[in-house]
Amino acid sequence: SLLRFLYYYADYLFGQFVVQIRYVSRGYIVLYDRYYYDFINDSKRSNIVLPSSITQAAFRLILKPNFNFFLYAKPEVIRGRKQELDSNTISELTEKYIHLFGVLKKKNSSASYESIENTQLDITVEHVFRNIKNAA
Repeated sequence: SLLRFLYYYADYLFGQFVVQIRYVSRGYIVLYDRYYYDFINDSKRSNIVLPSSITQAAFRLILKPNFNFFLYAKPEVIRGRKQELDSNTISELTEKYIHLFGVLKKKNSSASYESIENTQLDITVEHVFRNIKNAA
């Protein structure tokens, strides 16, 4: 698990500078799906079994995106889209991500951490764009 984590972590650690130089510094918007937060809350999906204290400590060296959106829905809605996880696991992970985003929001006032119930696409998109526009 530690070797697998170090492999992924090296990709994040060094890759972030490539993304920063090639794209962000040139004014591009970079979108991430399933960012580093998965290693903190759901590392088992990557076959990594480590204490979350290790993944959280390593997070300090990772550049944080300016805008972070956790889109969630009720377990039955998610299971209707994709039957990868059971309802209890979905509920547990949703709670963990909402809690993590709350903690990160308090720690880092320069970045936005929003948890949005994603049941209606137009409302979700409006909320995301409003959040970005208000920060500009």
